[in-house]
Amino acid sequence: ASALLLFNASDKLTYSEIMTQLNLTDDDVIRLLHSLSCAKYKILNKEPNTKNVSQSDTFEFNPKFTDKLKRIK
Repeated sequence: ASALLLFNASDKLTYSEIMTQLNLTDDDVIRLLHSLSCAKYKILNKEPNTKNVSQSDTFEFNPKFTDKLKRIK
C-alpha cells in the first residue's frame, strides 16, 4: 500500500525514486514492483513494457485498472 501512496504525489516515478522513498533493499523493490506491474493484475504501468524490472524502468499508476471480483492484498 505504501508504494501506491507514492503516486498521490507524482504521476511517474523511477525505480530509484521508489527505492529511496520506501527505504527498501534492491531485492525487495524488484519483488514489489514486479508484483504490481508484471503480474496478472497490473496496478502500475511500466516503461519499457517488459516482463522484468530493472533500475532504468519508470512506473505510473494504471488508471484503467479495475476488478470488481478481486480483493488486492
